[in-house]
Amino acid sequence: MGIIRSREKFLDDKMCFILWAELGSLPKAVRHITQDGYVNPRTKKPFTRSGVHQSARRYMLENADEARKVFLQHGDTRTQEEWEEYLVKLAAHVYGEMSSRTRFYRWLKRNNFKEKYEYAWKPYVYLDDFDEE
Repeated sequence: MGIIRSREKFLDDKMCFILWAELGSLPKAVRHITQDGYVNPRTKKPFTRSGVHQSARRYMLENADEARKVFLQHGDTRTQEEWEEYLVKLAAHVYGEMSSRTRFYRWLKRNNFKEKYEYAWKPYVYLDDFDEE
């Protein structure tokens, strides 16, 4: 058995994202989730702000078009290019630094962002060993 094991997801990514967007802040979303009785089944404690944030960001990265629509409905003024650059930087942090460079690389390729936004992710993630894939 390896040192690192995959973590089971207990939070619904979409729910966390929608609550964060609609309530306007992460603490409000966490409070709402706690008041609705959601707790970590392993620890029996309320979910942390960090856990809710990570879940919401994961939803944004894997459902960028839907997330963009929600952001626009709530007054986001970024252009499409600014939105994409934001996502690339977010993915570099969430996948590239914290999770898996392979996962980040696949996300870049799937969204056709590898070359277009190289300036945005290159300072955060070293990917030269993936250039041949």
